[in-house]
Amino acid sequence: MWWVKLFPTVASLPEYIFFDNNCRMLRHLEASPSPETDHLTRKALVVDVFHHKNKHKQNDEHCAVKCNPALFPDLRDGEGWRFNSSACEQQNKWIVKFAGILHEMREERYDFLLDEVMDIRNEKRRAELFEKGKCPYNLSSM
Repeated sequence: MWWVKLFPTVASLPEYIFFDNNCRMLRHLEASPSPETDHLTRKALVVDVFHHKNKHKQNDEHCAVKCNPALFPDLRDGEGWRFNSSACEQQNKWIVKFAGILHEMREERYDFLLDEVMDIRNEKRRAELFEKGKCPYNLSSM
């Protein structure tokens, strides 16, 4: 129901929705269709690349046919991926550590704290990557 609130219409949906449990989500949506959730199955419900390669059984045909990111050419950029779903997965896992604090906050404080904490973490991570000879960049600075 959270997705229904976030994406109430087909027009509000992004083209692709990444979620590491999309295989189960899609199975659930298909098994119990309803007017409130019908539009969610009209877009690509994709799993993280790492998740698909390492967390799925080889015989999970449903996921392989419907949620495999490799099935969607728009997600590819030559030999690589346009979207780093694994980085997002790592960021989400890190954010969960703040769930107890964030849960009790009003929306504006929640947004502010999360924005500031993520900026600090990203800056620290960029510095670590530069030290390792990597070249991370910030899209807002391009």
